[in-house]
Amino acid sequence: MHDTTLHQASGLAGHLRHPNCRMVAMVTYGPERAELPLLWRLCLTWVELGYPVTVLDACSQESFDNPGLEQMLEAPLVQKFGMSDENVWRVIPSALGFSKMIDAGQSLLDMENLLVGLCPEDGVVVVYAHAEHLVSLLRSSKTQPLLVASSARDSLLASYMALKRMIGVQGLDPLVIDQSDESLSRRVSPAQTLADCTKNHLSHDLKVSYLRCTPDDAPSAADLQRLALRVLESAHPLSGRWSTLTHNGPKMGTGQFHRSH
Repeated sequence: MHDTTLHQASGLAGHLRHPNCRMVAMVTYGPERAELPLLWRLCLTWVELGYPVTVLDACSQESFDNPGLEQMLEAPLVQKFGMSDENVWRVIPSALGFSKMIDAGQSLLDMENLLVGLCPEDGVVVVYAHAEHLVSLLRSSKTQPLLVASSARDSLLASYMALKRMIGVQGLDPLVIDQSDESLSRRVSPAQTLADCTKNHLSHDLKVSYLRCTPDDAPSAADLQRLALRVLESAHPLSGRWSTLTHNGPKMGTGQFHRSH
């Protein structure tokens, strides 16, 4: 593994290291994929902090040339996607696999050993899916799905509907990420509008994490580290055990993940 870079969060990161994989989730909604840039940055931040990352991408479909979760479910003792290089992070297409699990009434906790086999013992498994899928896959998991508030047209309604699906479901407690431009600090942010709507219409006090961005939409490294560590603190621990095997397939770097669906 590469040398750990010293930074403001180094001490806290050391205390947070754990022997088990952790599972986190991010909600996708709307055609503009407002959450992809932040997901890309969070994954890169976790890797820089020393946590190998595997993303189960429900927006990407498995195929013969691009196998993923569906193939792992069909042959769990053969299709192990262990990492040999912890300095990278990967995306595993999971659309068909998740659909089969939901149709069979299975949650991700039912497949805990499979998830642990995806990455080293101190890794992070990210579930990236629509709210209706997360409700089925993460029930009773005590997971805090991340939802990125967006000011794009029609995003407010789409994000509110996503929150409405998750709020009140046992085990799910969404965290909304506010990425307001600092120059617009005097205006009501999309996250604040969502918080007001959920309070007024759903009687729910929404959790909001503020990630201030510059006009070029780039949050600071320190703010990203704080958010990444906060997410790990509330992540669901995966207690299963599987030995990590070498995956002969291509590794997913940052350039390969930053794509449109």
